[in-house]
Amino acid sequence: MVGLNFNVMLLVSLVAVICMLGCSEEPNSNLASQEVGDVSTPIPTFTISSNLSETPESTLSQAQPPVLTPTSVISKSEPVPETPVKLDTIEASGIFKLWDEALADPYSYSSEMEIDIVATIQGNQEVLKIKVAGVSEGANQDVTAVINDTHEMGLLKKGERSFLKERGISDAWRELPDGQTLLSAGELVVEVRKHIDDVSVVGSDTMGGISAYHVKGVLDASHIGSFIGLLFNSSGALECDLWIETSTGRLIRLDAVGQAEGEEGSDISFDMDLTLSAWNFGTEVNIVLPPLPPSVVSMQWNTPPEMGLEKEADYKAVIKVYKRGEILIDLYEDKAPMTVNNFVFLAEEGFYDGIIFHRVISDFMAQTGDQLGTGAGGPGYEFANEFHPDARHDSPGVVSMANSGTPNGEGTNGSQFFITYKDTSFLDGLNADTSPKDCSTQGVSCHSVFGKVISGMDVLQAIEPRDPSVGGYADVIESITILIE
Repeated sequence: MVGLNFNVMLLVSLVAVICMLGCSEEPNSNLASQEVGDVSTPIPTFTISSNLSETPESTLSQAQPPVLTPTSVISKSEPVPETPVKLDTIEASGIFKLWDEALADPYSYSSEMEIDIVATIQGNQEVLKIKVAGVSEGANQDVTAVINDTHEMGLLKKGERSFLKERGISDAWRELPDGQTLLSAGELVVEVRKHIDDVSVVGSDTMGGISAYHVKGVLDASHIGSFIGLLFNSSGALECDLWIETSTGRLIRLDAVGQAEGEEGSDISFDMDLTLSAWNFGTEVNIVLPPLPPSVVSMQWNTPPEMGLEKEADYKAVIKVYKRGEILIDLYEDKAPMTVNNFVFLAEEGFYDGIIFHRVISDFMAQTGDQLGTGAGGPGYEFANEFHPDARHDSPGVVSMANSGTPNGEGTNGSQFFITYKDTSFLDGLNADTSPKDCSTQGVSCHSVFGKVISGMDVLQAIEPRDPSVGGYADVIESITILIE
């Protein structure tokens, strides 16, 4: 479990989310009891790439040069000391007052940030290297985080909304839930300003040709734990060096180095180098929202829908998976009329639009249908199982209802369903001789089959594996369309 836990922590460090999309609750299905091994996507060993040419979708429109300084790009060179100045009239409080005024007046800037983290957990040492570059204006930002040549993330913030594109996994953007914070150079600087302590003035330096005050201070590592996941709930002092422009008070460089003790007793070595430069080259930053799948619209009912299927009609469903394609399903209105009626009702109400595939196990099944995205949600009602001797889990592409067993002999079907990747006959509600199974027995799985994939198994196979207790990227249902013939 050490390797899995550490890899999860590394991914959390990139997008700085304390709890990634999805929760730790077990899915509302007996399928959770199947032993299928580790289904989380392993995070590769991280190395730095210098290729930052592919950035999230943004535009730069020509505008009158804003009155912003500095007038040159900050270089990554080491500080070049100027002729020493008398510091008896320069106090840290005055410099920080100048800095506070700059922070209160948001300005456009470009940023580069490099972070090196070495963590040792139970004797296992891992190295995380992150390079982030991008642009920002006010509360908006558009950056690219590069971890290695194959794993690149687009991070975008527009006002209070945050978006993530994991290019190594999918070319699809997704919106992060409220309360999850992106790894932002600007917001990290603000957090450092709030909590830095033991401040002293070193002197005056030149940074990339710009005159700056050089200030030192100490920061408790836990204060940036919401941005750097490995430092969440950590303890330890980071030695900070800051360079603040003398004329405007804008921070142009921040270095932070130190040791910390993380959760579970991990030893963490931290080294960050961050530079900012005002965006003053005759251009205006315009952050463009990415194309997104629909958002879930919460819906609840007290009772199952009344029967509404048309007699003698043949029902099919088209599940459109965002950025993946379409899955065409033949619905078994003759073998499972109550279940199909429920599915048709929910689909036509738009209940499934925007719902994720919250639990996907390779070579087993892909489960969806929960508006909460955890496996614990439903439409507000439950209905009974529906078994038919000719509707079996006997091949890939079988569409069946997820449930939480049959307490008191009653069914617990609602909105969640799954599609199989292989023969899973042990999920049938009937024995081989068509006699009913004792579904109330603990450990016995009984699920209602109500359809079969006609086409689109390639789309189903492309859905990203996911464990809801771990979280991470999830494929999304864009829409479900019911076809009636």
